[in-house]
Amino acid sequence: MHGSMFRFRRVSNQAGSLDIFIAAAMVLPLLLLTLFGGWTAIQIAVLSTELQGAQEVGAEAAAIQGGVTSQVQQDVRSALTGTSLQDQAQEISVTGTPPPVPWGETVALYVSLPLQLEGFPWTVLGLEGKTVVLGGKSDVSSNLVPAGP
Repeated sequence: MHGSMFRFRRVSNQAGSLDIFIAAAMVLPLLLLTLFGGWTAIQIAVLSTELQGAQEVGAEAAAIQGGVTSQVQQDVRSALTGTSLQDQAQEISVTGTPPPVPWGETVALYVSLPLQLEGFPWTVLGLEGKTVVLGGKSDVSSNLVPAGP
């Protein structure tokens, strides 16, 4: 027997190039979706962090005032000055335990902002037009000083 039992044949470079284009055409959209989706998720996380900071300001004000007053609502919105949410401050819902809450009792504060998903990654994922609600609840002890005799 002559030579090897295996025969090799040369594969042309043109076929290899076509395979690369097909692979790129399949992988590139997924890569872009991941990139833009990740960027959008980071933006939502930043908005959520900014809203949480304003909620903490509101919780402290609610504790001092012995409940959620119009001043507490204004303090939450004012805490968003200079943030990404500054223009949406009036859309934020600030509710909770009404005053007066006696000293040491719990004051609940709820802060929420509905956010509509729009744009590239949400369209591809079928989520465009859906609403996500950012925000949460804070429970603090009232620091309202009891009325004197």
